Order: sequence, then structure tokens, then C-alpha cells
Amino acid sequence: MLRIDGVVIFNNQATPVGATVDLGSFEIGSELIFQLRVNNTGDVFSTGPGERNPLSLTHARVETEWQPGTTLVSFEDRLHGAFEYNDLSFSFTNTIGAPVPEPEQGALVLAGIAALYLVRRAKGQAGQA
Repeated sequence: MLRIDGVVIFNNQATPVGATVDLGSFEIGSELIFQLRVNNTGDVFSTGPGERNPLSLTHARVETEWQPGTTLVSFEDRLHGAFEYNDLSFSFTNTIGAPVPEPEQGALVLAGIAALYLVRRAKGQAGQA
């Protein structure tokens, strides 16, 4: 089930494939937070930073300009999923978006920072010996 601001907009048990919903207009820069509720587990995953989700993992990917004027949002629906973001997808038309970093980019940045920390720590310990 897909929700925005707590309101169900698509129910996978009742909404036909290809259904559309008019969400209205929003100010440029407004963040729309969607939530996916997995019916068989009760898990709820949100768009945006991983901190909004269980285990602080990013469960949604946003692709601006997926097609001209269209933004694609894709969810991972399992707590320990494969993170292929192919479990629920929906698109917006008539959108203008800023580039959104992929979840993998954040992981790479964190890995780089961790590596620099470990190198500095190893050099500090070697200097004390």
C-alpha cells in the first residue's frame, strides 16, 4: 500500500495496474514523503534518508528525468532485501527535479571516510611504537 501524508493513494490489493492519481501542485523544493506499507509483514518504508526506516537503510530510489519531465520512484520492500529497488515503482509527470544521489554513493563516501580514519589511526599507532 502506498501512502503520502498518511493517506492511501494506491492499494496493491484493489488498485488496477496503470491507475493514476492527481496529487495536485506543490511549491518547488517541497519534499514529498511517500511510505510503502508491506501488507504481509506490516513493515513501513519511507522515501528520503535511511534514518526514516528500520535499520536506517534507504528503501527508495528517486530517478529524476527518468523520461522527459518524469520522475520515477522505486522501493525495496524487504527489511534485508537485495536493494534492487524493483518491488514497487511509480512515476510522476510534469516534474522538475534536482539530481538525487544514489544510495550507493552515500555508502561509497562513508567507506572512503572510514578508510581515511583507519589509515590515520594506523599511522598514529606506528608513531607511538
